[in-house]
Amino acid sequence: MAAISPDSVQTSRSLLPSVEKREKLRKTRKFRDGLSLYGVGAGGLGVIFALALIFVYLFYETMPLLKPVSMEVSTTYAVPGEMPVTPTMHLTLDRFEEIGGRFSESGVITFFNARNGAILSRIELPIPEGERVTSFGRSESRKSLFVYGFSDGSVLPVKVDYEITFPDGVRRVTPRLSFPLGAEPTGIGGKEGAQYSALEIVDGRGGYVIAAGTVAGDIAMALYSTTTSMLTGTVEIRRQDFNLPNLGAPVSQLLVNESLRNLFAIDATGTLHHFDIVDRSRPVLVEKVALVPSGVEFRVAEFLVGSRSLIVG
Repeated sequence: MAAISPDSVQTSRSLLPSVEKREKLRKTRKFRDGLSLYGVGAGGLGVIFALALIFVYLFYETMPLLKPVSMEVSTTYAVPGEMPVTPTMHLTLDRFEEIGGRFSESGVITFFNARNGAILSRIELPIPEGERVTSFGRSESRKSLFVYGFSDGSVLPVKVDYEITFPDGVRRVTPRLSFPLGAEPTGIGGKEGAQYSALEIVDGRGGYVIAAGTVAGDIAMALYSTTTSMLTGTVEIRRQDFNLPNLGAPVSQLLVNESLRNLFAIDATGTLHHFDIVDRSRPVLVEKVALVPSGVEFRVAEFLVGSRSLIVG
């Protein structure tokens, strides 16, 4: 048997950590284990607390939906206008519901504070001398585009713009009136003196379209396209007139969608006439639909958002 020298034994023993070093490693491991234990525990509790806060927030947001609906009148006032009082043709609000507008039969537009009825401004339209307002039409509410019809058969499109400023850091809404097709009334359909019972105006992809119907069942339509010079800033307006087939009954309301592809004419009997006006020189009657049963009077129809569906009353 070979003998083991004391030098080799001493070398093999030196590969192991000393007692003091092993004790230090144990303390380090114990500290790390404790840190991991409490760190993971604290993280888990944090996740649970965050989820609890989310549920509290969701409950706070959805709780009003579970309460019964209630409504109360905060204030009342008579809609302001000019004196003597004339019939109201339309009422409107700006998108902040701060400014109201009253369009009267006299051709005066009165803007007022929607909270208390205080008059802010009055604007008189340039009505042709000796004529009066006989009809009124509007586009979708978000467009703030309107059209007046006069007794001589002329029409005047008007647009209300709401200028927003922030004097002293406070929002102020100021209504402004503009005339997208000029301040002079114009005729449509080539028929002078026609008094229209229904008007419609649309700011579509191809320009402005004004459609007008009479108590005789006639429908006239005009397409206005505008071109603005980049050098002078002048606006050139081109107009094309078209006529649609007679409905055989007084026209009560006209509706044109924004794509300028379809015209819906509703007569006094509550019958809807759907025209395809893609080729405006040759409109095609697509269908006729009775909107109301016999004995029920048609009052009004409106496009829903997107002008793809109609709601009838």
